Amino acid sequence: NFITTRPSKEWNGFAEISASSYNDTRLEAAVGGPLSDTVRFRLSGGLEKADGWLKNSSLNTPAQYEKNSFGIRGQLEADLSDALTARIALSYDKSPRHREGTYISRPSYFNTAIGSVDYLPANVEGDYLLGPGLDHQFYRDTDGNTFRTGFNDVGYLQNERISPTLYLTYNLGEATLTSISNYTKFKFDYQEDADGTPLVSFVGTPGDSGYFNYGQDLDQYSQELRINGVSGDLNYTAGMYYLKTSQVQPQRFPVPSFGIEFTNDVTQSTNSWAVFGQVEKSLTDKLKLTGGLRFTNEKKRFSSKSYAFLFGASATPADIVYDYTASNPAVGSAAHLNDNLWSGKLGLDYQPNENSLVYVSVSRGVKAGGYNTNLNGFPDQTFLDAVGGVNPWGTGNTNFIPETRYEAEHLLAYEAGVKLDLMDKKLRVNASTFYYDYKNFQGYNFRGVAGIVANNDGRFYGAELEIAARPVHGLDINLAASLLDTKLYDVTTAYKGIRDTQAAQAPKITVNGSVTKSFDLSFGSLAITWDGNYLGDRYTSTDNHIGTQIRGSFVHNARVVLNLESQGVEVAAFVKNISNKDRMVFSYDTNAYWGNFLQGFAPPRWVGVSVRKTF
Repeated sequence: NFITTRPSKEWNGFAEISASSYNDTRLEAAVGGPLSDTVRFRLSGGLEKADGWLKNSSLNTPAQYEKNSFGIRGQLEADLSDALTARIALSYDKSPRHREGTYISRPSYFNTAIGSVDYLPANVEGDYLLGPGLDHQFYRDTDGNTFRTGFNDVGYLQNERISPTLYLTYNLGEATLTSISNYTKFKFDYQEDADGTPLVSFVGTPGDSGYFNYGQDLDQYSQELRINGVSGDLNYTAGMYYLKTSQVQPQRFPVPSFGIEFTNDVTQSTNSWAVFGQVEKSLTDKLKLTGGLRFTNEKKRFSSKSYAFLFGASATPADIVYDYTASNPAVGSAAHLNDNLWSGKLGLDYQPNENSLVYVSVSRGVKAGGYNTNLNGFPDQTFLDAVGGVNPWGTGNTNFIPETRYEAEHLLAYEAGVKLDLMDKKLRVNASTFYYDYKNFQGYNFRGVAGIVANNDGRFYGAELEIAARPVHGLDINLAASLLDTKLYDVTTAYKGIRDTQAAQAPKITVNGSVTKSFDLSFGSLAITWDGNYLGDRYTSTDNHIGTQIRGSFVHNARVVLNLESQGVEVAAFVKNISNKDRMVFSYDTNAYWGNFLQGFAPPRWVGVSVRKTF
């Protein structure tokens, strides 16, 4: 949700430039003001470019994870009458092709003693997949540096978006009528070295840099019409919403070790409309009731046409060794979704005095169903039979496999909390507890070589605490912590059958905080800020085995800001990830197919300076 600065009746603007590690240069600027008594504008934009930070230890090529992007947004706002205001905003951003798309490969093996997969230690020379002493496809990265590894120089990313929006606001006195119309065109192209090594495991025809490649071409239109206002002690909002999307997502995945190549052409369209309303009613001077309801109808149409053909050949009938179609008429109504969904909220706010608030609520949330593209049908037994492979997920030979479609998610959420201002408002404390009851929770599960969404019932519960303190002038302390316990029922796992597991990306403990000390100077002010965050152990897949586990980590940063208020100038110096922590952000288990885990990490230590001029 982007809330942009709107055009102002006063001239204003800023310009900021920063320079930091890995030749990272960032520019940002904006200017706006009145064109007449009834018309005003604002123009803003920025760009950033940086070298990559994941160095290639095998090839003398530039590092991966470069930055290359720019964008611009223009806004024009006019008072068409005393009651009607119109604003049109046009934004365009682009990230030209730059190096991304590789992994760090960790050789792995199946540990029969514990019935799961495990890493292959660097000092182990044993009978491993391909023979005594051999690692993944005769390769092992023994460097141990998470910011340097060996890979093929083929990964890239590029994307582009254009999005015009028209806002109309009509003042009805005690109510306001708002219309928001948006069109968005978005497309991207992505390619990766899919095995994370310098070996030629996934390569296209001679002279082609194929590897795993996919993209998207998306058109989206949305329209919202709402009214909000006040009637006595009643606040209300009501409206309608419409969304239409259509997208094409081509995929390509050459696998010479299987002797075949894949293509998959995926198309999907969505038509969704909704009506909604919410009221806030004061029952007494201290007690307020909130009630809301929303009905949504969402239709999806899906088509996936995947072909496997002989390596180096073409997708002609004579060369096709496997085809997988999930579309109408091949699977009939299974390629269509028509969800009627309702959500709502009922809450009570009790405010005994101006410094405290106690609240309780029960809400029902929904998320429409959808489709997995199945990465060219890899989890389908039909494909594995065709190439003589073994499916670790069991058998089952249907044209429209269960993993393709997932159903709508429903949530009942119960929450209670308190907000307090203490010590003459020098201390603010917010505390809450919650319980979530999920039906058909849409969880992320990495199966075979494909990341899919799968349905499982589940329950989450936990508590959150936020503390903001200003004990003395110029000292601000913030602390937030959360405890979370998640359980998904009857999850299909690769190595331990069907069992209860934790949700993906759901750490049990999360803590973050900051301390800022400000000093008043004769020519301005100086502020020194330290902040840090801890993310606890978590899994990247609902499978919950060791190959998808991320250990907890602590990362901290610092920033010093000199504010020359009379000149409107701010000079800052910063360092991110002070301790150069190698924080893992994902881990995929491809042990059954390639004998390794594929992992990714957040950027290393980053140091920089910036100058900002405001007028």
